[in-house]
Amino acid sequence: MARKVYVQLIDDLTGADAEETVRFSVDGVDYEIDLAAENAAGLRAALAPFIAHSRRVRSAPGNRSARTAPSGRDQTQKIREWAKANGYSPSSRGRISEDIKKAYDDAH
Repeated sequence: MARKVYVQLIDDLTGADAEETVRFSVDGVDYEIDLAAENAAGLRAALAPFIAHSRRVRSAPGNRSARTAPSGRDQTQKIREWAKANGYSPSSRGRISEDIKKAYDDAH
């Protein structure tokens, strides 16, 4: 049976439609947030002065989270499909819970 799965991003600040998921790290903790274009630009503008004086850090080889971190809508859809097939109940839109992400990472 054929099926189509649509993933709709919702801006985590406003509840409006979002265009992208923005990933960032602070104090060794990785975050991601779904944002509309205007809010994504605002986040980048707020971080710009700090980024300008920072150095980029590469992930260590074998760093599991760097290999399996969600990277856009396609990856998010893959995680949702994996979760459903493995007995989880992911939300149909918005963020995927950290428990599901960790289980997905552990399985891959």
